Amino acid sequence: MKSNIRYSHISLLFVLVILINACSKERSAINGINGSTVRLNIGQTFSLPDDKSKTAATGRRISESSQSKEIAYNDQYTLVATLREVGPQASNPKASNNKAAVRATSEQKALKDGTSYYVAIFDASGEYLETKSFRQGDGVKDFAIDNGKYTFVIYASGTNAPLSFLNSGTNLNAAKFEQLSADQDLMMDQVSFEVKDGQNELQAELAHLFTQVTLKLDASAVGEISIGEGEISPSHTKGSIAVSLADKSISYHGAAESVPLVFQNKSGKVIYSDSTFIASAATANGTVKLSHVSVNGSTPKDVEQGGWNLRPGVKYELEIDLKAPADPSIPVAGTNWSIGDLIYRDGIYQFAPPSDESIYYTWSPSQADQTEAFWYMDFDDSIKGMRMYRVNGSYAQEPLAVTSQDPCASVKPLNSWRLPTSAEIVALMSSNTKIYHAKYDTGNNSYLKTGLFFGVDYQPEKPEMDKYLYFRSFYFISAGMYRFAPTTQTAYLLADKKYLSFEQPYSDDKRTTLGSYEIKPLTFRPSASAPSEAVRIRCVKNK
Repeated sequence: MKSNIRYSHISLLFVLVILINACSKERSAINGINGSTVRLNIGQTFSLPDDKSKTAATGRRISESSQSKEIAYNDQYTLVATLREVGPQASNPKASNNKAAVRATSEQKALKDGTSYYVAIFDASGEYLETKSFRQGDGVKDFAIDNGKYTFVIYASGTNAPLSFLNSGTNLNAAKFEQLSADQDLMMDQVSFEVKDGQNELQAELAHLFTQVTLKLDASAVGEISIGEGEISPSHTKGSIAVSLADKSISYHGAAESVPLVFQNKSGKVIYSDSTFIASAATANGTVKLSHVSVNGSTPKDVEQGGWNLRPGVKYELEIDLKAPADPSIPVAGTNWSIGDLIYRDGIYQFAPPSDESIYYTWSPSQADQTEAFWYMDFDDSIKGMRMYRVNGSYAQEPLAVTSQDPCASVKPLNSWRLPTSAEIVALMSSNTKIYHAKYDTGNNSYLKTGLFFGVDYQPEKPEMDKYLYFRSFYFISAGMYRFAPTTQTAYLLADKKYLSFEQPYSDDKRTTLGSYEIKPLTFRPSASAPSEAVRIRCVKNK
């Protein structure tokens, strides 16, 4: 009797094992009963060479990896903007059926730790089976699965934004992710793969499908910069993008708009933005707008540049460097002189090009002139500056700050320029440098423009004027006009509160002779009878 009971228990146990296995098989079609596993090796890449998104809608392949444009900012600075592609450009072997599979190359970059990624599994007929989820940095990623042929769609959000799961009954050919936004930074790869006995290794590169741009504003070569806001376009509206799982093709349904740039800092020598994501088909007219850009304290202004080639799935860095004149000095008689007279324009001290018409009219600025500057000795024996400009056709003026009684020191970089000394003027005037007295007819019957060139023995025309040292003066034909300095004389401020004055011989046979010059104590002061008597400034470089 006891023996019969024992066999009954054994029979019951055998039946239960069979039932449990059957139930388990029913719950999952890929439970790995053959002992097969898949190990994931996931990386990310940008703009794979075989990515169809590299081809513009016109069929032309946009291949520029670096684009450069110069953007005029003001008379002193130029913005040099360069758009570069960033990131690996090579694809790697997709899959292998053994542990010795080739690992991703050094160009493949791992996902950021903490990034959630998903594996959607389709069978050989393209029917959706299930989605497995993982998190980068949580250790080896293995999962059990039956032997057979599959298509694995691996996807993730580069910003770790939530992503949708697929519904059961979905076929790969019809499967789509919809209502996506650029800032989800969708990454995806599709791998057709046969699972065999043992451990299989699945390698995938998650290609970014949307465009990513970071901005760097670099003013370190000239000083500092500040900015208000910025934006980049075009990008289709949030929730209006769909992506096919079968071929990664993207369809855009919403209107194109601008996306704001978010800056990590808004002032300093270098300004950086966070990564900005845009969703758009390949375009040759990407546009960047920056508002309230100020260089070294200049009056803020807006900057805009279009015509950028942008492709889906590519990471770009737009670097904007500020460039000052290549050589803002002219070496003559052992001294490096500024390329032009000191002026105050766009809110900053700078040097006007010698060919700049506006600085001829310091005391009679034209309607188009924005700012000008003049210098004089005040009644307290201090050097003062004044900005003169027009408002509704009338003259207006405001005082200018003078650092350490040397206006040249205010040119950026600070303290790199100074007023010339009397000794430097004497060395200039006594050198064997060629000279020429120039006379330019302005087309206005009331006055002529005159000046003395050093380094040339003929009258240069624009833009050749910029090559030579040029001291200006005025020659008035009619009486009753405001004077910049004593008539037919040049007056330039020197160190130690002195000024240079020299007479201008205008007869044709004396054009290449120096004429008389003097170095005098500065006595020009504003008065009711001569409100415009003042001096110009030509700076020299600190050695």
